[in-house]
Amino acid sequence: MTDQVRAALAAIDPTHRHVERMRYTVRRVAWSIEVERAGEEVVFTREPRDPQLCSRTIWYGKWRKRPDVQAALTACREALRGWRDAEVERAETEALRRVRLMLSEKAPEAIIDGLMGIINDGTARGDHRLAAVDRLTQLAVPELAARIPVNQASAVAVEVRNLDDFIERELARVAGSGENGAAETATGDADAL
Repeated sequence: MTDQVRAALAAIDPTHRHVERMRYTVRRVAWSIEVERAGEEVVFTREPRDPQLCSRTIWYGKWRKRPDVQAALTACREALRGWRDAEVERAETEALRRVRLMLSEKAPEAIIDGLMGIINDGTARGDHRLAAVDRLTQLAVPELAARIPVNQASAVAVEVRNLDDFIERELARVAGSGENGAAETATGDADAL
């Protein structure tokens, strides 16, 4: 309860014989309007009836019209509106925190499943499938992914031992087979490569 609400409730005529009942009714009506969003009337029609409340007839016939009660009701409603807004913000912040936590826990699985779906989709474009393989490799083994030059515009240097010797042998073999174009099986030494 804020100091403003406390002062407004204290300003309700302290000499009135039902002052505590007035204060309690003001707080319940304000709560019903601002927090429950049920309206003023609901306070008096609830079952079972709250014995600390004044009757509906007394509230609307006498007390609701009093300036000190109106001021207290306004102060209570304003304070409850601020409290409600803070509670909504707190609840939204907590919900957002839970969603972020859930995403951080579940996102890696979803990402991997999505990438595997692209990789295994025979109708997907080749460059999309290669990009998915590249990204999956980066996620799985970052140090290996740094050494794989996938999807780069620059040429890839490939080290092959004895390539020139192999090419010369194959050219000689093809040239020795004649002009009919029938090529013999390659006879190069696989270990020489």
